Amino acid sequence: MALTLRHSSQQSEANGLRQVRCEVNALAFAEVADKAVRFAVGQNVKVRGFLAQHGIRSRQLVLHINDIILE
Repeated sequence: MALTLRHSSQQSEANGLRQVRCEVNALAFAEVADKAVRFAVGQNVKVRGFLAQHGIRSRQLVLHINDIILE
C-alpha cells in the first residue's frame, strides 16, 4: 500500500526553533497495510520503519513502514 505522510513539528537548530513541514512517500505491506487502511485521512499517527531508495536507479527516498499506531 502506497501512502503519503504529512509531518509538522518544531525542531531545535543552532540555538533556535525551526518550523518543519514535509510530505514523505511511504509503503506499507501485509499486517501494517491492514492497520493503515483503517485510519482516516488527517489522523495523527506514529510510524516506525526505514528509508530506502524508491528503485535501483532512483535517488528518491521512500519510507518503508514497519509499524503504525494511532496517536
